[in-house]
Amino acid sequence: MINKAVDYKILNTVPVKGHLYPKIDTDNIRQRIFSEDELERILSASSLRLSRIIIMAQGTGMRQNEIVQLNCDSVDFEWGFVSLKGTQTKAGKSRLVKLLPDVIEMLRQIPRKQNTRRVFVSSTGRPLPYWTTYCHDTWHKALLQAGVSDACFHDLRHEAISRMFEKGLNVPEVASISGHKTASQLFRYVQVNAGL
Repeated sequence: MINKAVDYKILNTVPVKGHLYPKIDTDNIRQRIFSEDELERILSASSLRLSRIIIMAQGTGMRQNEIVQLNCDSVDFEWGFVSLKGTQTKAGKSRLVKLLPDVIEMLRQIPRKQNTRRVFVSSTGRPLPYWTTYCHDTWHKALLQAGVSDACFHDLRHEAISRMFEKGLNVPEVASISGHKTASQLFRYVQVNAGL
């Protein structure tokens, strides 16, 4: 847990001097992809705010916190890209994320709040600092109401990356969008039906 806290930048360093905690290798590769019916049911069971976040995740492959911390000035509607700075990404490197037409349309429909630069805000109009308990709970309530089991929000990232390959993008193109440093990391996200 301490190593994970450092990985996710909750802690800067391991707080116990002279001790290293070994990392435990786990087989955590998920092979979950949503059917169109499942995704429709989840979106129907979601609040408008959550459904926008789901559409963003499924259409771009962005991570939870990259989405909820997205600023309006990072979205380029003319060229159809989101520009993420290194401080916003898990890998610490900036990248461009291509936006599909339905994602652009969804983003255009979000009313801009005067008191924040954030695209996605809470029901009270406040910026979401990270994937909060509220987001986590509303996601799980939507899954329960939709009758979808064995699913986590991160599965939307897997699905988006698989769909990129299905649309004909090559490994360097997908890696530059998803932010993966190596092909082996990227292939952990590719589902069987992606044709690789």
